[in-house]
Amino acid sequence: MILLHSEKALDDAFHHHKPAEMPGLDNNAINMLTSALYLQKTQVSEVMTPANQMYCLYLSSILNKETRRNILDSGFSRVPICYSEQHKFVVGILLTKTLISVEPSNSTIAELFVQKLIQIKVPLYVHKTANVRATSNAFKEGHSHMAIVCAEVDGPGRLRNMADNLQREM
Repeated sequence: MILLHSEKALDDAFHHHKPAEMPGLDNNAINMLTSALYLQKTQVSEVMTPANQMYCLYLSSILNKETRRNILDSGFSRVPICYSEQHKFVVGILLTKTLISVEPSNSTIAELFVQKLIQIKVPLYVHKTANVRATSNAFKEGHSHMAIVCAEVDGPGRLRNMADNLQREM
């Protein structure tokens, strides 16, 4: 016998869950199922870090000891790389683990990327109304390590092309 329930019915059941009424489902399982339903309804704009609160570097940032210390102190494994301080367009994502084999120097992020000494990945650009679950699935498929949320309807395609062009120019 297969029982089909609407998303609302499942959500209501999970919120009013009593262990005796749902044999085989403990509180951890209920929390996981509730979270999955929540992610399906949540837009990325609800969980994103606003641009003015984002830790980032610039193509012109010098990768000296101070910058490396700031990266370490930020605690992030992925750092957005913006075109410049005047143009905060994110052109890529620096995977901080690639800095392990790079000595501090007076070279810029752009120079180190061109020399293939660091990895900068093209980010996933998503519209602000994109679903968190779908975006998470794109991460699992290896499309990116971080998503950049765009407000414009035509933003993702246009921005992705701009990022690809900028990376070709570097």
